[in-house]
Amino acid sequence: MGECVETKDQATIRNFDVITRDFARRLRQDFALYIAHNPRDFKKQVIRLIRRELPPRRGRPVSPQIEAALAMVQQGKTVPEVLRAQVSGFEQLDTYGRYLMEKALRQAMSRRRRHRNSSLQEFGFRADRYSSSA
Repeated sequence: MGECVETKDQATIRNFDVITRDFARRLRQDFALYIAHNPRDFKKQVIRLIRRELPPRRGRPVSPQIEAALAMVQQGKTVPEVLRAQVSGFEQLDTYGRYLMEKALRQAMSRRRRHRNSSLQEFGFRADRYSSSA
């Protein structure tokens, strides 16, 4: 009469818990010496590697156009050259319209570089080594 039926979400969470415990047990078995030597660094390394494999944090997704623009600028192209390649009809815009597009692209690339550098610093890397402007 008072039968409790497990929902799919509850089963998934229970399964996730089991998988996580098994994963931790396996790490403790396989890396016992490293854990005994330096447990704090081991845990940091595991968390860093797991974060790398999981989806990024919430927020604005990375724009493929901005990534392509950054790559083109890194290859030596100017911002107007990038816009000519990416925006059809860029040359037909008036001077102020081209100015606004250039400004918007520069700001977007700057935000992307800043975000990339802050992400690298979070994991202990020096941003100047990995910056696209370096």
